[in-house]
Amino acid sequence: MRLGPSDARRSRARAAAAWAVCVALGLCASGAHGQGPSGGGGPPAGNAAPPPANVVVEAARIEPLERTREVTGQLRVGRRSVLASEGVGLVVTMDVEPGDTIDRGQVVARLDSAQARLAVGRALAAVAVRRAVLAERSADRDRAGAELARFDSAGESVAPLELENRRALLAIADAQVMAAEADVGTAIADLDEARRREQKLVIAAPFRGRVVSRRTDIGQWIREGDPVVEVVDLESVEAVLDVPESLIARIDAPGAIVRVVIGGIGAEIDAAVTAIVPDADPLARLFPVRVRLPNPEGRLRPGMSASGLIPTGRFEPVLTVSRDAIRRDDSGEYVFVERGGVALPARVRRVDAWGGRVAVEPAGTARLGAAQGPDGGASVTIAQGAMVIVEGNERVTAGAPVKSTVRQATPAEPRPGAAPARAGTAEGLRRAG
Repeated sequence: MRLGPSDARRSRARAAAAWAVCVALGLCASGAHGQGPSGGGGPPAGNAAPPPANVVVEAARIEPLERTREVTGQLRVGRRSVLASEGVGLVVTMDVEPGDTIDRGQVVARLDSAQARLAVGRALAAVAVRRAVLAERSADRDRAGAELARFDSAGESVAPLELENRRALLAIADAQVMAAEADVGTAIADLDEARRREQKLVIAAPFRGRVVSRRTDIGQWIREGDPVVEVVDLESVEAVLDVPESLIARIDAPGAIVRVVIGGIGAEIDAAVTAIVPDADPLARLFPVRVRLPNPEGRLRPGMSASGLIPTGRFEPVLTVSRDAIRRDDSGEYVFVERGGVALPARVRRVDAWGGRVAVEPAGTARLGAAQGPDGGASVTIAQGAMVIVEGNERVTAGAPVKSTVRQATPAEPRPGAAPARAGTAEGLRRAG
């Protein structure tokens, strides 16, 4: 039976209604299926507070600190050399550029060695000829010796004059052998000289260092003594500090230690005084003091400005914290102080540092970015007795809850200064903070 247009429309409407009912029933079923035992179908709560972080704290304490006076200076290299040519010739290779690091014995330039190689070849041939002559003269001597022995054994049957002639021939043969041996020695010396001249055409570094400048280039003719490259030794660098006469006595003892600060790279080095130049500036009354600094990584470069902290002999109480407590951000250094189970930041300013201790002073409030934790990023000012977080501070944020364990206070460490007990030591390069 054919349906009319109105019947078809009613049939499609009934089918759509049935589909909507099925979809609604499916959603209800899925909602009922997602309900927990408590009958709530919503997502689990996500606003629960995080558990407290486990940290270790130590009390900030007052310690006596020998005050220092800052003096200025600069770095210079212990060795600087302009490598010169020992030979004469045309430069054919230049293997270094300014700024390159070169090792001891590394070739930096070569001169044309064609003529030198030919000279070595001629010297080798001359040695071979002289040795052949020596072999011939040795054979003649052996023959003369055998003839003399034969005539000598004949007894009275040989005329005395003939016997004397044979002895003379043996003496002549001995002299010829000695002359041939001397000729061989001369030829070997000529060979050594030829090889030495060939080696002079190769310019090598006498020590490990950095190339400062090139004094010649490929294609240039140079003579003996002409400069090739300038090299500085960076393995051992000296700081030359200008120390007032009033402080010289503080570092004049054997093994005196001076802290050298190179602000350009944020480095501090405790090193022994190498020498005090006994000639002060007549106007400023400043003595140049040399302090040798280790430079294994080559970070120290000649010409850098440096400052030295010279002990004055005057002690003052300062607030100190463990070096492990210091944190740093774009605004400077700070520490976390545990107060009431919450980590609160305290901005500090470094006064000095030695061993595992850092002398600090309060440096205002410490707002560390956006508000975090229940206290909204509140901060405190550090003071004596404040429980400073020394372990686990990398895991906490401002205002975060913490669970602290108190660490036994470490014994006070002597500040390095003019102390013979620290003689000859150098704590090495370390970055500030």
